[in-house]
Amino acid sequence: MDSYSEPHRILLTYILAVKAVQHKELLEKFQIISQEYEELDIDDRDLSPKLRKFISIINSILEKYSFKIDELKHQITGESYFVFITTKKDDFIKGSTTYSPPELDSIKTIIEEIIDNDSEFSIGIVNANQTLVNSLNRSQRDAYALLTRLIDDGWFELTTEDKLILSIRSLSDLKQYLIDSYGIYSSNDVNGKILQCKVCSNIVTLGYKCKSEPIDVNFHYKCLDIYNRQMASNEDDNKDFIDTDKENLTVIGVEVDTLKITS
Repeated sequence: MDSYSEPHRILLTYILAVKAVQHKELLEKFQIISQEYEELDIDDRDLSPKLRKFISIINSILEKYSFKIDELKHQITGESYFVFITTKKDDFIKGSTTYSPPELDSIKTIIEEIIDNDSEFSIGIVNANQTLVNSLNRSQRDAYALLTRLIDDGWFELTTEDKLILSIRSLSDLKQYLIDSYGIYSSNDVNGKILQCKVCSNIVTLGYKCKSEPIDVNFHYKCLDIYNRQMASNEDDNKDFIDTDKENLTVIGVEVDTLKITS
């Protein structure tokens, strides 16, 4: 089926409800929908490319309204996620939520504090809560209710050590905002705060920093594995080889064992 129809609407409604969804979970939903609607004519073999084509049809409709279903890989596992985002550069979170302008300004402040903590890219939930108390003149309870809502809406993740980090939804939806606001760390901008992965070019807040010249190089956890395999298979043609031995690596972000990773 090459045109937008009821099955596409159902899948879109599901993605809107969950905000961000793992590839394998979306495949399960897609399979159920394909079985329900016989006109889709989809068998169970290699559903992934068919799912992506299905989503491209949805995106052809969404782009008229400055929205998109984006695909982004988890920084640790490499698992693909699908995220509903706005493509308007000047729309900070507005496209899919109902936060007030003062709340949006406070959220920006929390994000700034996370980015400024470039060794961990996190902020303690107590500090984040106090930021909301001060900026919005709210009680501790009301501020915490807003923080809980932000986590439930998928903008932040909470570690087992009660630290807020940017979620996969934030990294997808706010990618351009983060780059425009803080700049990409590079030889052309050593003051840039956004780290970019050597392999996939997406933002790194969880991974490794590798000592290199003229500037350090950054990898997601999974992307470092990919890079090392590529280098191992092309040993005779590695003019730009980067030393990724353990002693040359520094961890970026919070410790992996504090994260709540869905396998």
